[in-house]
Amino acid sequence: DVERNGYCFTDGVGCISVALMEEIAVLVKGSKKDSAPSVVQIRAHGVKGVLAVNPDLGGRQIVFRKSQVKYSTGMSLAERKNTGFSPSPLLARNRLGTHAAVARVETKPVAKSRLVFGIADATGLLTSGTCFFQPTIAGKRVVVTGPVAVTRNPCWWPGDVRILEAVNAEQLHHLVDCVVFPTQGQRPHADEMGGGDLDGDQFTVIWDTDLVPKQQIEPFDY
Repeated sequence: DVERNGYCFTDGVGCISVALMEEIAVLVKGSKKDSAPSVVQIRAHGVKGVLAVNPDLGGRQIVFRKSQVKYSTGMSLAERKNTGFSPSPLLARNRLGTHAAVARVETKPVAKSRLVFGIADATGLLTSGTCFFQPTIAGKRVVVTGPVAVTRNPCWWPGDVRILEAVNAEQLHHLVDCVVFPTQGQRPHADEMGGGDLDGDQFTVIWDTDLVPKQQIEPFDY
């Protein structure tokens, strides 16, 4: 893990080889190997977080970080599959009410935006205040450059919306449909957004220049 000033910049982000990610895509989604995702979320054996594709790993490999290990367990995946429980009726009713309320709110789609997983820059090349973002647009990979607004839900404070400079980093071109944050700087950008981390949090990235704030507000100390 990359740690500094009491913060963990790689909190919850492990690595997975290209070959194994392709296998998972075929088994879980029935996808073709060439359409395998760059990031998957994992919950198994006391490990929590995400795995990002790393082309430097060969064969069928997974590398976990210390920050991903939440507790030790001897249970196998087969043993764990039956340990679920039914949600409470009250919680279910509350969710139905929330969905009905949201359905009544009219929203205008923002074409130049995405909701994606956030991961850490394993190369250490990105500098503080920057990010790498390569969404799929009309079936093609497009590297976004320039100012972008990045935030996560819940968002409590105006400073939870961070204005970052999206840059083109060739070493990160294998990462698609996820936002890559730097491991440099005094504080992780994910933490600046409502105290977020990278163990499965999703981030909204907006690159519509009409919607990116002109002024950066100081982040709250969560």
